Amino acid sequence: MGNLASRRPPLAAGVGRRRRFVGAASLLVAGLAAIVAGGGATLGLAYYRRVADQASAPVITDVAVTGFTTSVKTTSEPLSSGLMKWRADWSLCWDPSPNAIGYDLQVLTAEGISPRLRRQLKPCLDVEVAAGEAPPERVEREQRIQMSIQRSQLSYRVRAAFPDNRVGEWSREISAGEDLGAPPT
Repeated sequence: MGNLASRRPPLAAGVGRRRRFVGAASLLVAGLAAIVAGGGATLGLAYYRRVADQASAPVITDVAVTGFTTSVKTTSEPLSSGLMKWRADWSLCWDPSPNAIGYDLQVLTAEGISPRLRRQLKPCLDVEVAAGEAPPERVEREQRIQMSIQRSQLSYRVRAAFPDNRVGEWSREISAGEDLGAPPT
């Protein structure tokens, strides 16, 4: 049985260069998509680095994200079956950090800490924490049960990101659905 490489026909001249060009073009398209999805030119592929890549980022020890507030927005609509379709969205917001170019969010679950960071520009995170269909009289109960489960299994922590690949300290873990009070109006 010979080796697979020995059965391949030789590459035509320029094919390797074309493959490198296609690879670079794909990377460029992915970067542009990340910029569009992230909402600004300051975002890019660098915002989606693994935690291991950011472990060496200099930490500014006297800078931490503060001023956390939360809110829950529930929506529902009647279905033709007589049930109500509902969902609960939880918002976690914090005070903007001076000179921050974004905020790193890390997911912590009952299984462990996610190796990926999510960087965003705005000092707020919106997450659907519960959803379902139920008879109208059971919607509130179902929401409380699902949100209680989420609080026990899903948390976030936040840190500010600054120019020159510097970051602030991680905040405490905040459970999804946790009630820290609404922002002042």
